[in-house]
Amino acid sequence: MVKTRPQLVFATFITSGLALVISIVAFGTDQWLRSGVNIGTNLDNRVNYGLFVGSYSRRTLGEAEYSLSITCDFGQNKCAMLCGTSAIRSSYLQLLFAGDQTDGYIACAQRSGRAQTPDAITEVHIRADEDDTMPDGFINCGVWISTVLFLAISCVFGVVSTVLAIWNTVANPVETFLSTTGLFFYNCVACGFSLVSMLLWGIHFSMVLADSAGIHDTISEMGNSEGQGSLGYSYWLVLIGILGYIASAVILAVRQYLIDKEPDTIVNIEDNNDNTIILF
Repeated sequence: MVKTRPQLVFATFITSGLALVISIVAFGTDQWLRSGVNIGTNLDNRVNYGLFVGSYSRRTLGEAEYSLSITCDFGQNKCAMLCGTSAIRSSYLQLLFAGDQTDGYIACAQRSGRAQTPDAITEVHIRADEDDTMPDGFINCGVWISTVLFLAISCVFGVVSTVLAIWNTVANPVETFLSTTGLFFYNCVACGFSLVSMLLWGIHFSMVLADSAGIHDTISEMGNSEGQGSLGYSYWLVLIGILGYIASAVILAVRQYLIDKEPDTIVNIEDNNDNTIILF
């Protein structure tokens, strides 16, 4: 097939490439959730985090800012944004399962640079009884893993779409999975996986995180964030990426429509045979 309208194929390189970059930015930034947290009469506490890390400005005993990291128990299917080393976070997560209300920040290094008391916590004991009821307000582990996985798959297909857009601009591969047909399919797949990741996190936010920020203070009920949660710009960047993939698919569909509208080329072959020549 003769290569036609390569400028439209190159346009998909721009839209798919921008969608990919925006999705990667959304993946790595820490603004998937923002929320205020009320602790007693202190109403000026703020938390924000992404899919992996975040920060918490806590002003109960002077201003302090803590680095948060996602901490999960796959057996319990629950996660929380906690501070401290991996061992400390895991211990505090188990304490949260047990309904314990130990201060979850006493052992954390503070980003504000103030010195940490080395003897503030020496050992975390899990004091769970069989009658303990696990509190609500955790981040669902399955939702978190699925959101990360689907967004990562979307980025992979975004890379494939961007590379194939350049290839189809300068060449004319005949294999379906490498041609503009495959390019259309890969953009649709990237769009679909991004959309699923948005839906998963958005539904979980509306059901849980809008009223409980998924951090130690809100899960242990030492603090309250009811009605204060909002989806941050990192989440909405995924939507912009989706629009980029949709734009690529639309451009390819328009290109194919324009090609199909072009009249068929009729080639006239002149017959130059001399009928007067007789072969004996």
